[in-house]
Amino acid sequence: MFCKKSYIQQIIHTSDSEFSRPRNLFIRWQALPECDGIMQPAAGGSVSRFRLDIEIVKRGSASCELVRHLAPLTSNAILKNLPLQDRVHRYADKFVYIETGLVIGAEKQRTQFKRGDIAYFTSNGSICVFVKDAASQPMNPIGAVVSNLEVVEACQPGDVMVVKKPPAVIA
Repeated sequence: MFCKKSYIQQIIHTSDSEFSRPRNLFIRWQALPECDGIMQPAAGGSVSRFRLDIEIVKRGSASCELVRHLAPLTSNAILKNLPLQDRVHRYADKFVYIETGLVIGAEKQRTQFKRGDIAYFTSNGSICVFVKDAASQPMNPIGAVVSNLEVVEACQPGDVMVVKKPPAVIA
């Protein structure tokens, strides 16, 4: 849920007895409590794309986009557990990753990734950011880095990476 207010539809039937057909049908909309700004959609107001920040502590941050339709269960689990933080690891020169501790199964897995792609590695619960085009073991694709990928490329093993919501924009 990413909006200021959400509504739930409730259908109310009225009838003379419990076995007769409904005579009147009423639809009532009920406001749900306000969200506390759980997520902000990406540009264009899409509900399937979410902006996130990948911060390398004391080095800078990159902006990325989580695309829900690539792996919906994985995306939802990650969004619910933000912020995610751990020390950076490198896998050869293909990608950098952090271990999340999340246990999520395989979902729409791929083995070919491009520079800037973000994927979830199910075998060790890691979020991986690809720093060059590469073939790898099957992973759940979840999004891509949209700006400042060089910050992620320049990070070293042992640096602290934080995947988090971007600061709220007050309109």
